[in-house]
Amino acid sequence: MASRALGELIAGLDEVRSLRSHVPYRKSVPRETAHHWRAARIANRRACVVLLCSHYERYVYGINEEAIDFLNSCSLLSERIPESVRLLQVKLPIDELSRQQWDSRAPKLYEFALNHAAHWSPGAPVTNLDAAAILSWMKSPKPRDVKRYFLCFGEEDIFSRITRSENTRRDLFRHLQGLVDSRNGIAHGDSTVQPLPTDITEYCSTVLKFATRVDRVFSRLLARIARTSHPW
Repeated sequence: MASRALGELIAGLDEVRSLRSHVPYRKSVPRETAHHWRAARIANRRACVVLLCSHYERYVYGINEEAIDFLNSCSLLSERIPESVRLLQVKLPIDELSRQQWDSRAPKLYEFALNHAAHWSPGAPVTNLDAAAILSWMKSPKPRDVKRYFLCFGEEDIFSRITRSENTRRDLFRHLQGLVDSRNGIAHGDSTVQPLPTDITEYCSTVLKFATRVDRVFSRLLARIARTSHPW
């Protein structure tokens, strides 16, 4: 089985390939308009990068939502939930409390205790973990940030876990970084970001390879945390 997030990613990759297959074709373009044809081809590749990175980012957020839904459904005792996951649950509420005047904190403290007391009470079942809180710090799915995400669940280096080959690991890291950097550059109006056709091919292959392997590893990791069958 595969996660829903992986199924959505595969559908998204098909969307990117469809866009790529409709790159403007030069038949008999007059010399005076040839620059429009070249610009359109570059724009097509830039659009592919933005679309692909969006699907990749959605996979990261989607797999996180499925993971948290699974842990909530298991009603695990608080001590079974990784501490880093529980800490991220309270980071924003505590930050908000620290910015409030002391004599106006009572309503927020009541809300905090209601939502998070079970997370820190030994023997208390936890069913209300918030998926959004786990990734509230992530701005874009750069490889180092993806590593940091999986570290929250006890996986020290997700890239080392999904492949034993140093060359493969290095290529995965490099291509994912290149994809995110290119998307960010395009999003910020950098006209010099002009990915090659080979870049699009590499990015698509890397995203699929990474997500397919992560899907299996994360499913096993969650099963170990919950001490139950795989979630997908």
